[in-house]
Formats: sequence, C-alpha cells, structure tokens
Amino acid sequence: MEKGWAFIVALALVAMPLAALGDVIPISDVNADDEMGAPVLGGETVTVAGIVTVGTGTLAANTDIFVQDGTGGVNVTQSFGASPVVALGDSVLVTGVVGSLAGSGTRTLIKASTSADPAARITILSSGNPLPAPVVVTPRGLASESGEEFEGLYVVVHGVSIWHADAWPEDLCSEDQSVRVADSDTTCRIWFDADTDLCGSPAPHEPFDVVGVAVPPPRDQAGWSGHGVLPPTRAHVRSRGSGSGFAGTEAATVYAGQTIGLTVSLEGETDVLGRVEVGIPDGWTFSGEPSHVTLSGAAFATARVVPDSTSATLITVADAGLTVGVEGTIAIANLGTPASAGPSVFAVSTALVGGELAPIGAPPVVDVWTLAASGAVLINEIYSNGATSSGQANDSSEFIELRNTTAAPIDLTGWVLTDMDNSGSCSGSNLWGFPDGTTIGAGEYLAIAKDAKILSKGFQPRFGFYPDFELLDEDNSIERLFDNSNAPNMLLVSAADGDDNTTQEMMYLGGDASTGAVVAGVASYEVILLYSDPELANLVDAVEYRNPLFWDADACAGAPGLGGPNDAWALGAPPVDYSLGRDEAAADTDSSADDFVLCSEATPGAANVLGDAVPPVASVEPASGSLLVLAYNEPVDAADVSNANNYAIDGGATVRQAWVSADRMTAVLRTSPQTPESLYALTITGVHDLAGNPVAAEPLPFEGSDAVTIAEVQAFDETGYSTLRGEQVTVAGFTTVPPGVFQPDRTSMFVQDTDGWGINLYSPNVMGVPPRFGDLLRATGTVEEYVSASNNAGATTEIAQVSIDILARGFDVVRPIVIPTGDVGREEREGQYVRTSGIVVRLDGFAYYIDDGSGSIQVYQNFTDLDFSVFAIGDSVEVTGLVLQYDYSAPYFSGYELAPRYQSDMVILEAHYAGSATIDGEAKVLDIDAGETVEITYNAPKASHVTVRVYDLKGRGIATLFDGTSLGPSRSTWDGRDDEGRKVPPGVYICHVLASARAGGDGTTEAIPIVVGRSLD
Repeated sequence: MEKGWAFIVALALVAMPLAALGDVIPISDVNADDEMGAPVLGGETVTVAGIVTVGTGTLAANTDIFVQDGTGGVNVTQSFGASPVVALGDSVLVTGVVGSLAGSGTRTLIKASTSADPAARITILSSGNPLPAPVVVTPRGLASESGEEFEGLYVVVHGVSIWHADAWPEDLCSEDQSVRVADSDTTCRIWFDADTDLCGSPAPHEPFDVVGVAVPPPRDQAGWSGHGVLPPTRAHVRSRGSGSGFAGTEAATVYAGQTIGLTVSLEGETDVLGRVEVGIPDGWTFSGEPSHVTLSGAAFATARVVPDSTSATLITVADAGLTVGVEGTIAIANLGTPASAGPSVFAVSTALVGGELAPIGAPPVVDVWTLAASGAVLINEIYSNGATSSGQANDSSEFIELRNTTAAPIDLTGWVLTDMDNSGSCSGSNLWGFPDGTTIGAGEYLAIAKDAKILSKGFQPRFGFYPDFELLDEDNSIERLFDNSNAPNMLLVSAADGDDNTTQEMMYLGGDASTGAVVAGVASYEVILLYSDPELANLVDAVEYRNPLFWDADACAGAPGLGGPNDAWALGAPPVDYSLGRDEAAADTDSSADDFVLCSEATPGAANVLGDAVPPVASVEPASGSLLVLAYNEPVDAADVSNANNYAIDGGATVRQAWVSADRMTAVLRTSPQTPESLYALTITGVHDLAGNPVAAEPLPFEGSDAVTIAEVQAFDETGYSTLRGEQVTVAGFTTVPPGVFQPDRTSMFVQDTDGWGINLYSPNVMGVPPRFGDLLRATGTVEEYVSASNNAGATTEIAQVSIDILARGFDVVRPIVIPTGDVGREEREGQYVRTSGIVVRLDGFAYYIDDGSGSIQVYQNFTDLDFSVFAIGDSVEVTGLVLQYDYSAPYFSGYELAPRYQSDMVILEAHYAGSATIDGEAKVLDIDAGETVEITYNAPKASHVTVRVYDLKGRGIATLFDGTSLGPSRSTWDGRDDEGRKVPPGVYICHVLASARAGGDGTTEAIPIVVGRSLD
C-alpha cells in the first residue's frame, strides 16, 4: 500500500500548486476512527489527492463521488449543482471538511462544499488516468468488522451468486436497495443506489463478479450491518464463463413487413468469450448467407462467420475476443420483419474458448410496430367537455373515438395516442399505448375514455355503457383507486412522474382541467395525435383545434402531418356537452377545419350524428351603466349577433351597438345609460347558432350597474387631480395595454371605454391569468394620483389596489384616437390610447420628440426596452401609445408623454433627408393697395432651423415670414408690409430662405424676387 500511495501522490503533484504541497495528507488518515467509531479528524479541513473511481452524476440524486489514493478511498460530497464535474480517471485535489454519514455503520466523507468551509473545493489536475486495480475482497471480509479497512476503496468480489433467486430488482427503484450475494463461504450485500442503471436491469448470469466501492449500509438500508459493495453501473456486475456478456441492438424504428438491416452490439464481461450465436426470432426471415453478415470492432478483429453453422434461423461467430471493455458488432443485412407487431427476442449465446454455448441473461429485444397508411385509422370524434347531471361542465366523461376506414382488421399493438400538454409540444408528450393484441375491426369504432366510471361523472353514467378502453397511470395511486375492471386499460408508455398529486392523463382542451398550449395563463390550443409506434415516427392521424381568442393562426402550422397554417378547427374547444365529429361520408382532407363539424349529440362507438339540433342558450351580465355582456353556450352567427336591431330592452334602455368575440360565443352590447339598481329585461330575436337554430326569445332580466364611467374618474380639479381621488369605484373598459408590457413585475395596465376615455389600473401583484388586448374588464379599486415620493413628479390618474374581472375576451372594439401632436398633451387625454404622427425634432436618450406643426410631444420609454436608436432627427414617424403624465410641480397640467407599447407601435413613414433649402413663389406683381398677397412655398431638411425673410435690394431685412423648425414642405404669404405693419414702397424685393444645419455650420440658402407695384388710377 505504501508504494501505491507514493505513486498516486507523485501523479497528483504534477499539476499541484507548490503552496499546497505540505497540506496533502493520506486518505487513510481521513478514514482513521476513534474508539467510538467516529472519524478522528471529524470537523477538520483537510486536503487529499487521488484518482476518481466514481464520477459526478453516477449517483445522480446527489453529487457524491469517490476518490482513492494508495492508502485508501473516501466519499466526497458537494452541494447540488456545484462544479467541477469529474469523470472516472480524473486526478483531483480535494479540500474539504471531514464528516460522516450514519446508517447501520458510519461512512466517513469529505464535504467539499463552501458551506462547510469557504476554502473547500475540488481541482482537476489531469484526466484519463488508469483506474487503480480493484482490491480483491471476499464477502466474509466485507461483512465482518475487518470491512472497515476497505471503506471507500475500489474493490472486486469474485464468483458470487444471488442468495435469493428473485431478489434482483428488475423494476426501477424509488429508493436505495440491496441484494444479498454469496460465495462458497458466506454472504455480503450489494448496495443499489436508486439513481444508477442497476435497478430495472436483468439479473446477471451466475456466477458473477461485482466491482465497486466498499461502503457501509446506506441510511435507508439501516437494518443491515457490515460493509458491502456499491457498483456504479450495471456493467460493474460482470458474469463469468459461458453465458456471460452484454448484447443490444441499434435498431431504428422497425415496422412489420419490411426488409431492414440490423446491428447487434456485444461486449464481454469477466472472461474472454470466443464463440457467439445470434438466433433469428420466429416470424423474421433471413437468407442464411454468411455474406449478409458483417463483423467489426476490436473483439471481432480475428473472428469469422461459421458457414456450416449459419442458417436462416442462426448466425454463428467463432474466434472472437469479447471481454470487459472490448466490443464487437454483427451487422445483419436483408432481414425481413414479421407480418404482425410485437416484441421480438434475438436469443444470444456465448461460450468461453473451448467451452459450451449458454444463453446470456438479457438478450436484446426489438419492438416491431405496424406501418399504417395515413388515415387508415382516423380520429373520428372528440368529446372533451361533458356535463354532470346538474348541467355543469365536467371532463370526467370525455372520450376520443377512432374509426378503421379500411376493409380489414388492423392490429394496434405498439400504437400510441398522445396530445399537446402545457409545454405546447406539437408532437405530443404523454404517450398512451394499446395493449398487445388489440385490433380494430374493418369499419369499426373504438372509444377511449378518460374515466370509465367516477361516481356520476364518468363515461358509463353519461352514456350507459363502458368504453373500449380507459386511461390508467399505474404509478399514480389515485388513478389506480378509480380503475374500473369493466374497461381495459390503455397504459402510459412514456415515463411516469411517480407523483400521486399529478396526472398524466390526456385531458383535452375544453374540459375542467384541460391541457394544451398556454397563452396568458389559459390553455388555448390542442392537438391529438395517433401514431403506429411509440417513437412517433409514423403519424396515422391528427386533429387540432384552436381558441381564436388567443391564436390568430395555427400554433403547429409547420408540424409534420398537421396540414397547412390555418386548418385547425377555429372556434375553440367543443362547448359543454357538444362533440367535434368527422363527416364520415367525406374524404379525409387532413384539415381539421374542413373535416369536423360541431355535433350536439355525442355518439361513442357508433356513426357520428352530424350537426346541431339544440337551440343556443344565452345569459346576460351588466359590465357598466352602458355595457352588457351576452354569453352564449355555443358559437352563434356573427352577423346576427352584431346587429343591434336584434335586441330589445324593457325598462327604458336601448341597444345602440353590438360586437361579437372572435370565438362567436360572447357579445358586448352598448346601451343607452342605465339607472343603477333598476330592473331591465333583454329580449333577443333573430340570433341563430351555426346550424340555424334560433335563440329563444325569452326575456333575460338584469339590474342596472352602479359602475362609474371612466370620464367621471378622469374629471379633474384646479390641481389636475381627479375629483374622485380617494374614493372606491368600479369601471369597465377594453384592454389597451395588457399586464406585463409596462412594469412586468406587477400589474400596470390600461383600459379604454367605448366613449374614448382611458385609465391606468395598478396593483403590486401580478395577475395569474392576465387579460389580453381587446378583453373587456371590470375593475374595482381606489382612485389615486401617482406622485413620486422622491420628487413629487407624476400625477397620472390610476385606479390602485385594483381587483380585475375578465368579463369577455377577444373583441376588436377599441381603436386608437387619431389626433395632432399638439393635442396629445392635455389633461383629458391622460390614459387614452392614441395615434399621432410628426417629425422627429429632438432626441433625448430614453425619449424623442415629434411635431406635426401643432406642437411637439415627448415619446417616452415606459419601463420597456424599445429601440429608439433607429430614429433620426427629421424622420417622419407615426406613433401609437398611451398618454401618461410626469409633471414635476402642481398644478399638474404639463409633463405629458406618449408611451408606445411595442416596437411595432412606431412606424417610420419617411426617413429624414439631407437636401438643400428650396423656395418658390407666385409669378405676379403684388398690388398692396388692392389687398393682394403673394404665396411663398419653401422646403428644407426636416427638423432643421428655417428662417424665411424678405429683404430690399440694399440687403436690409424688411419682413420675417417664418422662423422655426422645418417640418417639411410649407407655405407662407406676404402682404407687402414690413415687420411694423407698414406698406413697403413699390420695387423689387428678395425673399430668402435659410436652413441651418442640425450639426452646425452655414446651412443652405435659396432666394426668389418679388415685385411690388401699385395700380394706376
């Protein structure tokens, strides 16, 4: 051991800083225990050097590694996510605090975490070094008290067998486990870290060797005493003799009835294996020609295919050299896959040189799936939004129905259904497979339900019979509790999350807990996909539908097999108790918008009953004293809904305008002013659903709202403050700036009503489900004037500490108010959504100023990252945004600014130009006495300073026609009088334009003559 220690230290010192040389101690000093079994150096900071025998991530639940020098080995821990990541064979320098982990025994460790000591660290000195040869130990030596001396060392136990034949954990482990192994003398334990690949692997062929680190029992195996071996991977458990070795295939997706090539990869375990046989499974076809078999890899460098032993069912390889870390591959060409789907086992046998062949314990398995033509089986009907006996929405009875469109049965073995979850994956996420042997008959249907029966809400209570299949996540105890034996289970074939509080069921968009692509906190897009293989390579059919309140076009337009950019069903999820059904008499077009219709009768397991025989139902709710929200239970005709003549109100109010939402399920009615708390009744006539069923003409009662108008909130006193300052109010308006655009860490948004008045809504809290542009909101809060506590600047009126209800979504009602630049900066404009255009006359960091000749307005970045550098003085720019105020002193009637929301709110209409000044005038003699004037037109580079003056022939200035900023082509008139208003004498005068350059200098000039005369009496 001393010689080994000297070698390891010498290796480590190659790259070690000289200042640290005296600090390195042998690992055996770290492992020394006192009389109580605790580390003698416990709590002390030490530095050791060694080779990594278990790298980062092998024990993935933490960052445990093991390091060994010539005197011993030790467990080293870091904080989760810490660096560096070390690999087998790295030479490292470790500084950390000595500690221990108590189980049945005590594991000594070094905590290389800065939380234990700021100086703690791991330094990689070199990589790719050979691992130390494992120390040979026996089960008795490990399990007895002498096992302490091996703790942390890289060891090997030779020739052991499993004590209980069924004890090997062939399923995945949720916690650390152990297996008792024995040689001819006694037993010891193999410890299984739950994060390695040992759990779920096949039991090794016996006898076998175990290579790993010697450790006492883990904490959750505290019922056992003595030390055992912790192998890092399944490859560290190595069988001996004939029948040992590992084999696997590198097959891509394999379908029934194909001719393919297949590669089998092999590796030895402990002994050298010289002979290999690979059996061709039943149902597969092979030529038996040795020329169709190719050998490669170091293990097959001198190997050969045995012609006399190779046949249509068997391939034999001799003179191989398979051993630990030495691999070989057998490439088989012209293999015919079986006619039906299912798993196929390629039986592999190995033999020692001169030994008898024996089958390996874990032969490779190739899954064969059905290669189905697109549309052979169609998604025929979707029912995602069922109703309980009380009529409330409930998704427990939801189902998806498949239909076989061919004249022959189709084997569904290996087929999967999946849907878009909240991640927005267009290829699906949770995969649900059909049990092996499932078929769908020619022209027949299959109904797959979420739940066969959950009390009164499931499929069976809703439809009176059990579905063909229901979904079951076997790892979820809640779902197992509701498993119904009357319906076979579709099984989760993608990875389970193991969490009883979550479900991986397919929950189609529209149900109580629907999933799908999320926008603004709302599931709003769904794709349902049917594949004939779990690798999602062969798409058989897909259906997609989108909520038009959130998606103007398809979210999955570019996804394979999902058609064009606008072929999703475009009116959202089926309404409560409706389904989307395919017109079975029509050809499949791969366009969900064309293939499906809304059906009021769901028919699982039978032909679809197309169309809607049920009249729509409406309900009404006041939003404000002049706005009503009319909600329908299904989409209705847009032209009918938008016709104000189709509504009548009893009680003294009239409907003036009507708008319909993008999904055609909501209308907003603008009425004459209602009286708060007065009773009214709305009657609807002439409104039909998409099938032509009329809405019942029954009066819908409602009470007049006590909401105030935004105009009342924005009314101001002599200081510029709202006259309702400090009062609690309720207002209604359409969103013009959604939350997150201004101040994304809180709710700061704007709404505007149909009379053009706008207001800021503010809360320090972020909304969980935020509104979008055009949504109708009702907001309640306290009227305040924002004034900065640090500089008394501000005075923007807002409704603060606001609570917000989204009454209706997806309206195209609010338009920006188009006004001159000089009209933006007024108190009554505050909070309005406006559009103006002008010339950029000034740049100022986070702002610029535009002017159309009526006065300038500041365009300001309001907590956004808009790029103002794209604008130059002289650009003609159109700006859309919100009018804000940041005034520095009372009374607050200045400091107005225009805040665009997005970069697209600012459009350059015409870029500035660098031309010269020009001037022109009427060709006439100016008769002053007749009251005539002469028109002068001039132009200059925009935003330059322009002076237009009239001079006499002696160069004296007579009259100034313009002195200011150029905003493009302009006109002035001269009446023949000087600046004092006196008539000039007849003669010739010069009209002169001077454009001063923005960057300084002389600028450019131009001039024209003007002749002044008088009429002869």
